[in-house]
Amino acid sequence: MSKTSPAFKAAVALAAICDPHSDVAHRYGVSEAQVGEWHAQLVACAHSAFKSEPATPSRDLDPSELAQTIAENSTHALVLMDARGYCIYANQALLAMTGYTNEELGSKPLHDLIHHRRPDGSHYPMSECPIDRALPENFDVRAHEDLFFRKDGSSFPVRCAASPIFRGGKPVATVIEVQDITEERRRREHELAEIRRKDEFLAMLAHELRNPLAPITSAAFLLQRTCAEPAARRAGGIVAKHASHMASLVNDLLDVSRMTRGVLEIKAARVDLASTLRDAAEQVHPHLEARQQQLDITGPSEGVHVDGDHARLVQVFANLLDNASKYSPTGGRITVSVGCEAGSARVSVTDQGVGMSQQLVVRVFDLFTQGQAEGAGAGLGVGLALVKHIVELHRGSIRGSSDGEGRGSTFEVVLPAARA
Repeated sequence: MSKTSPAFKAAVALAAICDPHSDVAHRYGVSEAQVGEWHAQLVACAHSAFKSEPATPSRDLDPSELAQTIAENSTHALVLMDARGYCIYANQALLAMTGYTNEELGSKPLHDLIHHRRPDGSHYPMSECPIDRALPENFDVRAHEDLFFRKDGSSFPVRCAASPIFRGGKPVATVIEVQDITEERRRREHELAEIRRKDEFLAMLAHELRNPLAPITSAAFLLQRTCAEPAARRAGGIVAKHASHMASLVNDLLDVSRMTRGVLEIKAARVDLASTLRDAAEQVHPHLEARQQQLDITGPSEGVHVDGDHARLVQVFANLLDNASKYSPTGGRITVSVGCEAGSARVSVTDQGVGMSQQLVVRVFDLFTQGQAEGAGAGLGVGLALVKHIVELHRGSIRGSSDGEGRGSTFEVVLPAARA
């Protein structure tokens, strides 16, 4: 190391500082004057480097002030309630929401001021309120909808959240968030009213369409049976076929209307599943024959019974068989398996058709959902939604599955078996 380099000079000066009684000049081969000069320079540099205080984080933002600023500017009402149920802090949003002042809110338990009555006007005991129970029972309240009251006595719907605060293992306060959902409720009620109007329109439309179908169908059959002209008989057959299809669509619309209004009913009795499946197969036989499709039914030919509505269960299985036919190629095979285990009757309908993607499997029971049918159109896309609803009215379940597009589909219906 050169004797003129800053590092050498610093080393000599540092040695002199660390051991002032040793002969540093002799050890490093320099003069005493040089040692003194370098020592002075090192001390001056150190003093310059360390005389200023290190940088510290800004203390301009006090945590408590920051929290209060956030609370006061929140659009949701925020409340801090002590263990007695008294309000010890309320932000501006709550004051504006209720019309009370801070002094008024702290004058008695908060529940007695803004939450003392139920929606029906009856008294609401504080001991039954989940917000007031959250602290002593140590649980969080999330998305609780209720009714609060303003100072002037008017009420408004709210959605609340509450979380208890403990200090040293003792309950001390509850943080409450309140959101006024008046507008949200109004929008929701408007949407429900629109849905009801749509359902009423569908019901009216179905009835209006159904009325002329009976004479059209009768006239078509009359043409088929009485006309000598082959062309007229063929025309009658075409009209009868399409009138029957139209009647089926109208009946589906009527059932959808009943389903969405919650008035679709079943008349329960002891039902033999084998008989139900035979009636369903008879209904779809023309479709199967037209497409040269084979139907195989395996399992017990009798003895599997459920408590249900025979006509509605025929509707369920006829719909599943009709779907299997629509979504299968000409000459395809459809298999129905019947079984009973663990107190449940099981019926599965399997086809070799177009199958379903996993995205379609997830929503296949939604209204107006349908896949790509073989040949003719698949209808309105309401059949499986109706099937699911009817099965659930029988306290059963239905599941659709597929190994993928082009690999067929299976629908399994599970119903509680009737007691022997």
